[in-house]
Amino acid sequence: MSTPQELPADISFEAWISHIFDHDDPDWHWDVDVPLWDEEAEPQRTLEFLNRLFEAPEFLVAQFTPNQIGAGLNFLVNNSCSNYAFVLLNHSLPIEDRTRCLKNIATVYETVLAKICMRTAHHNEQTWPPAHTRADSLCFMFWDEFPMYCHTRNHHGQPLKVIENEEHNSKIEAACLDAMERTLAIDHIACQEGALHGLGHWQMFYPERVVPIIDRYLASSHAKPELTNYAQDARRGDIP
Repeated sequence: MSTPQELPADISFEAWISHIFDHDDPDWHWDVDVPLWDEEAEPQRTLEFLNRLFEAPEFLVAQFTPNQIGAGLNFLVNNSCSNYAFVLLNHSLPIEDRTRCLKNIATVYETVLAKICMRTAHHNEQTWPPAHTRADSLCFMFWDEFPMYCHTRNHHGQPLKVIENEEHNSKIEAACLDAMERTLAIDHIACQEGALHGLGHWQMFYPERVVPIIDRYLASSHAKPELTNYAQDARRGDIP
């Protein structure tokens, strides 16, 4: 088997964007011969690229298809595809830069996913409709794919690491909840559904934040009637 070629460590942001998104095959990264960029070699550069993308991602809409965008974002946030997300748990990097990146997940929803995803809810569907894209899948399942968990409220599996970095982990988790809350305010049913899906999974560990967020949503003018029952399920933590 041949060894895949590594892309240069000093890759430009523009070349990196092409590397992540410019693929017709959404599963391009599983090809054993595909050139890769080592996101773990220079974590500071990785975080800088993620922050630059998440702070102003709207250019993706004009440059790539919904399938390319959804597949590219999934590659970045899904730890079964890459280790990019773990840079946000790298305690050697500034916590302010990492939390800013997490909060800007809502910017990705607002300026990209809200523009390219179907305006429909999917939680009651047994199968995806034929017109769905990888962006639709990611919009709904983002917080399932993203390996950010409630470490400070659930020490199982890594108690010493959590205890040693509890202050940083608490800030990381607060930033995730901030992103979900802001996404829930977007006037787009699929974005709201994705936020509720995430909040429902976090309710067990953060009921004091999740319940008021959902209560404010249900009392707001932008709450979608089609999501009322789903929001109530998320409020109880009853999200599969």
